[in-house]
Amino acid sequence: MAHEEPLAQFAARLRDLRAECGGPSVRDLAEYMKEAGRPFPRSTISDKLAGVSKPSWEFVEAYVRTCARLGGRPADLDDWRSSYRRLLQELARRRSGHRQAVAAHLELTATGPAARAVPGLVPAADPPRQLPGDIPAFTGREAESAALDDLLTTAASAGAVAVVSGTAGVGKTALAVHWAHRVAAAFPDGQLYLDLRGYDVDAPVTPVRALEGFLHALDGNRAQPWGGVDELAARFRSLVAGRRMLLVLDNANSVDQVRPLLPGTASCFVLVTSRDRLTALAVRHGARRVALDRLPLDESLRLLGALVGPRVTTDPESAAVLARRCAQLPLALRIAGDLAAARPTAPLAVLAADLADEQHRLDLLDAGGDERTDVRAVFSWSYRRLDPSAMRLFRLLALHPGDFDRYAAAALAGLHPAQLHRPLETLLRTHLVQRVDGDRMELHDLLRAYANELLRDDERRRVDVLVDYYRHAAVAALDVASPDDRYDWLTRGGYPGTLPPFADPDAARRWLDAERPNLMAVTDYAHRHDRWDETKQLSAMLWRYLDLEPATDGEHLLLSYST
Repeated sequence: MAHEEPLAQFAARLRDLRAECGGPSVRDLAEYMKEAGRPFPRSTISDKLAGVSKPSWEFVEAYVRTCARLGGRPADLDDWRSSYRRLLQELARRRSGHRQAVAAHLELTATGPAARAVPGLVPAADPPRQLPGDIPAFTGREAESAALDDLLTTAASAGAVAVVSGTAGVGKTALAVHWAHRVAAAFPDGQLYLDLRGYDVDAPVTPVRALEGFLHALDGNRAQPWGGVDELAARFRSLVAGRRMLLVLDNANSVDQVRPLLPGTASCFVLVTSRDRLTALAVRHGARRVALDRLPLDESLRLLGALVGPRVTTDPESAAVLARRCAQLPLALRIAGDLAAARPTAPLAVLAADLADEQHRLDLLDAGGDERTDVRAVFSWSYRRLDPSAMRLFRLLALHPGDFDRYAAAALAGLHPAQLHRPLETLLRTHLVQRVDGDRMELHDLLRAYANELLRDDERRRVDVLVDYYRHAAVAALDVASPDDRYDWLTRGGYPGTLPPFADPDAARRWLDAERPNLMAVTDYAHRHDRWDETKQLSAMLWRYLDLEPATDGEHLLLSYST
């Protein structure tokens, strides 16, 4: 999109700086920035490097200082500040022009040919206006809204289907409803809205029931026999043909639930929300996907500020901790904001401390027992729709301490990585697992807490398999990364599963760098559970690795303590 060009150029400059300082992984960048007191999620860093959304100056400054420290040269912040100011000015200029184009489009479609009566069509005397109320304190999502705007401005002659997809509680409905209210004037023949309840405490709405509701809204005639889904869909397409209408199909669970509801006319715009990517809708019907990720930290703080008030600006550190403990998930942030607003004299640090315990975090975020806004219940609707193999994998991934690749996931599941493809893709497609950097994936903290609640007693023992996997994989990687420095007494061979292939020393080193926090975590686990042989071997292996890479004081302390 044209308005993203300056953002893409700025992102390219960020990537160039990353390359100049040795090309650290996104994980390493996140760790270095955290050590400097400026933490940002890996997903945020990946987004900014890819030019997905505009970075804040806070992010740019922290990123530049980190890269400068890694590259061993001072940060030229004045130059970056000037570049950032130019980026903001260019984005503002293009956004102004873009808004004028959208406004002109709204005016044209509200009064021009698309709004005029089509020959042979009886215009609706009272067009349906079914949109629910707009979302209070709606915050952020500028890039996603702009993507929908672009689709709207290009859809006048060809129609459009857009799918907003993302994990549970990420704000898909909020974005869809907020955007639909903003552009409602472009659809003078009405707006249809339906919660399909694809992921809900109630049964999903069938296409027949959905079509019956739409037909009643359009012509009010329920006396005629309705017939089957094909007959209803044909009648619906006939009624909307030539009309300029917006259809919001919220909370869909499958393409089969949506397909019969699609108009056959270019004059309608369809906006679908789903936890599933609905890939077949893009392949068969040309739907454009708008992926919705968790809020960046700066937008999370803006949302908390709108809900809580000045305590967010007077104690930004506690507010940031609170946002991260809500996994920067809009639903959780709104519940936490309500909890904070109900305790107006309590410092935010107190609420952040209450949310520190992962075992009780979901209890605090229960929204007063309302199943449609209770974080645990909302997650459960995604989980219940999984097949048994994906359910089991989701539970087992709660045992992993950080982000992971498919080999670690396969070790937990006791499968070959090839056998893991279908259940893992199901979790990715339904946004219960998200990619963070290349082939690495993770569960965010709230999903990990929920998955941990579901673990069965026999499954909890699979963490011992994970320790064994990392023990063998790390030694195999070290033998490739540093073949002249072998420790013959370290465990080799005998692992019953599949280890990652290490084609050359660079590949082995990259794996060790990416897995560094996980290796520390499993070493700590082995030590705390009195597994002395594994602790001794993992510690020796880590000392060997840290001879290749500088260690932090905390890592040296842990290894000294373990050995």
